[in-house]
Amino acid sequence: MNVLTSCISTTLVLVLLGTVVFFVTLAHNFSNSLKENFNVSLLLDDDVTQKQAYDLQTRLKQMPCTRLVNYVSKERALKEQAKALGTDPTEFMKENPMPAAFEVYLKAEYATNDSLKHIIPQLKADKAVMEVAYPENLIESLNTNIRRISLVMLIVALLLTIVSFALINNTIRLGVHALPHLHHDAGGCQLGLHPPAVHSESLLDWVRLGRAGHWRAGGRHLRHDDV
Repeated sequence: MNVLTSCISTTLVLVLLGTVVFFVTLAHNFSNSLKENFNVSLLLDDDVTQKQAYDLQTRLKQMPCTRLVNYVSKERALKEQAKALGTDPTEFMKENPMPAAFEVYLKAEYATNDSLKHIIPQLKADKAVMEVAYPENLIESLNTNIRRISLVMLIVALLLTIVSFALINNTIRLGVHALPHLHHDAGGCQLGLHPPAVHSESLLDWVRLGRAGHWRAGGRHLRHDDV
């Protein structure tokens, strides 16, 4: 019964441990997906030529932190701004006020403020770039929350691992202690050491009664012959 209880407990702990590991992995993948959706916007100067923009795009794609680079033309930027504001800025201005831009999507491991502190100065140093914008506060908040959640889940996983190993150890000990008794019982049955319980005194009584009956029968035969 103790072995069965230990096996059930160990199974439940391992299931819980697997569930925690699953959610830790899921949270890690989800956080990476969020980080990879952050982008750094590089607003280009109005005087930038097509060749300069193409050269800048090539350099951005070659950076180790870059996952994807999208070019946003002045016309596309104007449409997106008009959709967001609900009005067309050109109604109040003679020309398109929106600059062309590059949207740089970073790899998950570079989507941190510490990494961006080294990346942003390199981007600003390019003469074709007028301004660099990115959601600094949002990135910092996300990374902080992810670290806290990951730490809590790892602590829970560690505790469940310790409990599971303790239960497995107890199960193995119970199994080892039960083996000698099983071998003793099995060996006794194979050698015929456990016949049906019959007392030796009863056997002796039966033997004595048998001899007495034999002697009586012999005495009767002798008397019959004498007659």
